[in-house]
Amino acid sequence: MEGYLHHQSGQLTYVGYNGYCWLSAIETIYARYLSFTLSSINPSYPTNRARGFSIRCIQE
Repeated sequence: MEGYLHHQSGQLTYVGYNGYCWLSAIETIYARYLSFTLSSINPSYPTNRARGFSIRCIQE
């Protein structure tokens, strides 16, 4: 699991425990993301887009 880049400290966070990727919905400086572990997948509330979540291409 790749974790994410913390938007304030710049540190990689939750590496090896959680994965995160952006969803398509963008709301000003916020956007929704998907978090996942080995046992669950969870859609989120909007969060700051400065977080370094992965981007997954779903269509070319």
